[in-house]
Amino acid sequence: MHGATDKMKMLLDELLELSRVDRTETAPSRVSLREILDGVLGDLAGVINERRVDIHLPDTDLMLYGDRLRLSQIWQNLIENAIKYSLDGTQPLIELGLQQENGETVFCVRDTGIGIDPQYHHKVFGIFEKLDPKSSGVGLGLPMIQRIVEKYGGTIWVESAGTGRGSCFRFTLPRAAIERTEERS
Repeated sequence: MHGATDKMKMLLDELLELSRVDRTETAPSRVSLREILDGVLGDLAGVINERRVDIHLPDTDLMLYGDRLRLSQIWQNLIENAIKYSLDGTQPLIELGLQQENGETVFCVRDTGIGIDPQYHHKVFGIFEKLDPKSSGVGLGLPMIQRIVEKYGGTIWVESAGTGRGSCFRFTLPRAAIERTEERS
């Protein structure tokens, strides 16, 4: 009974959060991608250290403009999922990147995890769609991220060659990306 109650509370909390996505929680501001990633990695430091996750940061930084909390949620959810769905018995590797494609900045979160069969790529962004019914969560994380990305005029998609082959979530944020900044040394 407690398990069902906890799951219902989680579901209600996630639904409430999903309904808030279209509202600005904090005033839009300029924030660098590096600042967002440093904050997210700080928040996830416990699980990153516990699972000995190897995280590679992008060489290039980018100045963004928007709701820092919502922008951070994108990377936090994708990194948490990459950790959660890593292959058992292996050290998780997560690569965070960005590149220019056809004049647009495309961000990516690539992992070496369990992968997603191509026939299910379209399902992962559906509300309450969970490919593994035994996994934690209620199936609202990726739909929420999709709404945030769309709020910034972007799109999100997943690339994976299939089970056991890792995944790469790629997305654009045209209304948030302002300018590229210095290269990392």
